[in-house]
Amino acid sequence: MFFPEGQVRIFLYGEPVDMRRSYDGLYALIRQRMPQDPLSGHLFAFINRRANQIKVLYFDRTGWCIWSKRLERGRLLSDWRSMQTRELDWTALKLMLEGIEPRRVRKRFDPAVQGTLGEPFAATPEPLADTVKTKVSAHERARKPKSPGGDSDESTLLFDEARVPVETIQVPDPDAEGMLPDDYEVISEKVSYRLAMRPASYVVLRYLRQVIKRHDTQALSCPPAPTGVIEGSRADVTFIVGMTVDKFV
Repeated sequence: MFFPEGQVRIFLYGEPVDMRRSYDGLYALIRQRMPQDPLSGHLFAFINRRANQIKVLYFDRTGWCIWSKRLERGRLLSDWRSMQTRELDWTALKLMLEGIEPRRVRKRFDPAVQGTLGEPFAATPEPLADTVKTKVSAHERARKPKSPGGDSDESTLLFDEARVPVETIQVPDPDAEGMLPDDYEVISEKVSYRLAMRPASYVVLRYLRQVIKRHDTQALSCPPAPTGVIEGSRADVTFIVGMTVDKFV
């Protein structure tokens, strides 16, 4: 397996390739069709027409290496018509190897428009005009009561179930322990999702939590959602650890 290095670049060939091609055939594509230097030590990725198999050719200073993978489910690419030969970063390659294709890519800033730290401005901004201050009387804001479970809505799945396997986990309710099924009524069900990492793959954890109503007290009860490593994030601890290991180890 190849490992990320700061100076190694990744190039993806933009047309379907016959996976029967080996060292010499892929070498010729790099030379004639890309064109790049195959001896540069960079990674050159090739995908077959069904988009379920990928080969990566690279030179490691002692000889040629080919790394190959075939997906058992899903596709590496959704549409060949939008494909072209281009350079990838390590994150895009890792997502592609897992069968995950980002649906939308957005740049956070434009270097040509946004300035850099220490860069002088072309013009001095005009001073702000004096503002008129007004007093606002104090007021109280009522807080809406939280629903059983005390968490926000996490029932929306942010991942494609056709590309990422989903593992369902039933969360037990501590308040229902020792109670018979006739002692309560299941009113609804809450769903929470977490993205986790398993050996050589990603998996979506689907937590099911029942909202029950006790017959004796008429009280509602629901187990809390699983606590995330980062507040407000749907990343499981295994995902955070895996990404950290991939980046620094």
